Amino acid sequence: MINRNIIKASNPLRPARPVWWMHPSAIVCVFLIPAYLLLWWAGVATNGEISTAKSLFFLKGNIALLGLTGLLALGLGTFSPIRPSPARVITTRNFVGPNLLATLGVLALIGYAYWFKDLLLHPATLLAALKNSGSVTYALRSSMERSAGIASLAQLGLPFLVLYAHALWAGGKPVLTKLHRWLLIGILLSIVFRVFAWGERLALVEAAVAIGFVWVSFGELRRPWMRRLMPWLPLIGVVAVVLLFAVGEYFRSWASHYAATRTTFWGFILQRLTNYYFTALNTGAGMLTMYEWPKYTMETTLLWVHKLPVFGPMFSYLMHLRPSSYMQLYGDAEFNNPSGVFPIFADLGIAGTLTLMLLLGALAKYVYSTWRDSATIGGTMYFLFLMTFMELFRYFYLGSPRCFMVVLGFTLAILNSVKVNYEHSNPAQISGGLGSGDRLTA
Repeated sequence: MINRNIIKASNPLRPARPVWWMHPSAIVCVFLIPAYLLLWWAGVATNGEISTAKSLFFLKGNIALLGLTGLLALGLGTFSPIRPSPARVITTRNFVGPNLLATLGVLALIGYAYWFKDLLLHPATLLAALKNSGSVTYALRSSMERSAGIASLAQLGLPFLVLYAHALWAGGKPVLTKLHRWLLIGILLSIVFRVFAWGERLALVEAAVAIGFVWVSFGELRRPWMRRLMPWLPLIGVVAVVLLFAVGEYFRSWASHYAATRTTFWGFILQRLTNYYFTALNTGAGMLTMYEWPKYTMETTLLWVHKLPVFGPMFSYLMHLRPSSYMQLYGDAEFNNPSGVFPIFADLGIAGTLTLMLLLGALAKYVYSTWRDSATIGGTMYFLFLMTFMELFRYFYLGSPRCFMVVLGFTLAILNSVKVNYEHSNPAQISGGLGSGDRLTA
């Protein structure tokens, strides 16, 4: 039930800042599709030798064309004309309730504490993991028990970060307290610990996106050079990702194994980074090449349901899900992502996949419009689509178990939001034309 308490605020209500590369059409048409074409071309030009993974070359011909068709359907959906009608004058905005925000933060820290209890209780093992995260971390990830019902609470840290940033920068400071700030520090430290002790760099990327997309929309740009830099942030982001990847790979694999077999570190980094994306697409293409489909097992689109305690095994039985031998026969154990494009075809067939991609693109456009035009709490769920688009070449984020708790956190926040009333705001600052600078609006 929605909490309709109204908090009065005198600070001005900031409109969302329209940035061209935040639009889903720009993400798909300017970034995803050209990147896919480049990987496809590189694979054909080298007959798959662009990858060092020990797998056959499948990303070619009709199968590669099928993947492109799926991306085109996704891009077409982002030009959907369906969008919420923006109010002419905005005097209120919904934010996460303070009690729920604190609850999300506490549960996330409980999840982290349970997840890493073995490391926290054995400092020697923790020190070994931090010193040599290549072999030690791999052994830890294979041996440490992880409860899907408790450790997965750590993912609630992501909606906490988004909702905290939304309240901080979008005009909802009245809902934030000192407790929330301490919880923020604890979650950020836990994420950094997770990256180094667990070797999971994606956790840091998720956190950066969670905070970054809110800051891009509402953060103060006090210097002219910051405003001029905003349109070029994607290029800076690419460089940052490469540097982050390089740091992680140095401790994870270069120092412990590849330094003795490779000549240059940066050549190794660029090739390995390419492997993650090309090999994932190639693996997904191989599954469609070597096996009959569609299977309608929902192994990708509803993977989180298969992983649920108790109900998950029953759902897998009803969907006739069987273990696949693809990776043992044709794939590579180290690069084992199947992409987020091709497995959906195996789940739903051609017509079902293209329909899903169209709907996904249209929904992304609708949520983005909600975020840009009114920036209320419902628009914070655009984070889910940003992560889905960013990870689409490796796996389908929306269908993954790690996304389930994130969706749950956002849903609870929307249903228990509080309304902030900006009765002293200047209507000139908050009326009309909030998205006028967005050139890609359909």
